[in-house]
Amino acid sequence: MVTSPTDLNRVEIFISYSHEDEALLKRLETHLTGLKRAGLITVWHGRNISAGVPWEEEIDKHLSNAQIVLLLVSANFIASDYGYGVEFQRAMERHRQRTARVIAIILSPCRWRDTPLAKLQVSPRGAKPVTQWADTEQAFVSITDDIAEVVKELRLINDKDAERDDPRDSRESEVVKRERTRTIPAIKYTLALAITVAIIAIAGLMFDYWRGVGSPQPGASPTPSPAATATPSPRFSVSPQGIKITISEFPPYNPVGGPDSTGHIAGRVEGSASEEYSIVIFSYTDRWYVQPSTEKPRTAVDANGNWSAEIKTGSKYAVLLVPQNFQPPNKTSTNPTNLDRVVTFMEVEGKNVIRIRQRRNAIIPTKDGNTNQ
Repeated sequence: MVTSPTDLNRVEIFISYSHEDEALLKRLETHLTGLKRAGLITVWHGRNISAGVPWEEEIDKHLSNAQIVLLLVSANFIASDYGYGVEFQRAMERHRQRTARVIAIILSPCRWRDTPLAKLQVSPRGAKPVTQWADTEQAFVSITDDIAEVVKELRLINDKDAERDDPRDSRESEVVKRERTRTIPAIKYTLALAITVAIIAIAGLMFDYWRGVGSPQPGASPTPSPAATATPSPRFSVSPQGIKITISEFPPYNPVGGPDSTGHIAGRVEGSASEEYSIVIFSYTDRWYVQPSTEKPRTAVDANGNWSAEIKTGSKYAVLLVPQNFQPPNKTSTNPTNLDRVVTFMEVEGKNVIRIRQRRNAIIPTKDGNTNQ
């Protein structure tokens, strides 16, 4: 039998549920039929176990292989020793390792927000329990839409993996390619920086030598060598006004991102009038999204100049230094570093600085509240 590319690229879904909720499980399966018939997914749960098969081993095998784990959440599920105590804990472990996407589907009212379920992507829309929808079919349509979106993202990743495993390929893993792509520019940058420092040092020595050919004037103070001038670090950016922004911690590289993927970013702002500015952070997946959220688009700088935030991860991050009254867009397809009134910025990929630029057309606030161009 010849296997089609669609067969190879099906996303396996594992469903964990309480047997008391089996009627709702069947309704969900019915709504997932379209994705199954399109060859996009396979669905497995405990009712698929054949007679005589060791059920714990079978569950563990499918739970370990699934790319998506659906948790059908209800009071019955939370009370289940095996569903919540075993399957849920294994799903959370894979969620932390980022080896599976875990979605909590709220079937009926319960105190799920008091549990680790609150850290997961939740469906249906607005986390409204299925049984409280006036039309439960619409609730399952919302759930299916959320699942289809995740399936689309995972299939893109699977396509890249298939290209990597093609015998005509160079046999390099996608991770190795990505690391090499990020490492080579970093090496070139470091080498160029070292050469620049060496040239400055040599020029300083020659300058000092020619100044010292004659006898120094009595009481004259020595002139500092240009070699003693501080060399810019790849970890900070300085504005034309002398205000410096630094980044000390970076989130991980994550091209998929998603609501359940977070990371920590932190740094400092130094220089005159630095308290008149705030930080705006953007994370990039399919476009640029403001962080930490649309409700809180700005990150405050404390009295010591420190700033930090928990943000959604992405493949790139842009940290902007802006005036306090700056209003950023919630999302944008163009690079946010080009926005008006940005004083200075840093753009990074993973832990590698990929762009630092001074903005000379920034609007700078003055002490009296006016602005200077």
